[in-house]
Amino acid sequence: MNRDQVEAAKRELRAQIARHRRQIDRRVHALGGEASELVSWRTGVRQFPGWTVGLGLGIGWLLAGGLPRAGLTSWLLREAVGVAGAMTRQRAYAELASLWRAVSKSF
Repeated sequence: MNRDQVEAAKRELRAQIARHRRQIDRRVHALGGEASELVSWRTGVRQFPGWTVGLGLGIGWLLAGGLPRAGLTSWLLREAVGVAGAMTRQRAYAELASLWRAVSKSF
């Protein structure tokens, strides 16, 4: 290989690296937007408006003293937090699996 061929090969490699870098930057930027959308409370409200209103009413009722016995109130709150946590974990795992499949297909 002469000097001109080496320089041409270097330029081609740099161009390929730059293209791949731009492609990765676009994908990371797109995933960042999707991730912020997934963790936004507004997304949950849009997807589950009935559950959101019901949960808000229930929490408001509990805080207003709707249940006089502290044991029952504590139990209900623990159950509500447990169910919400389980649903959040399931949804997060599903989203991560979906994201992984999408990223794996692109490579």
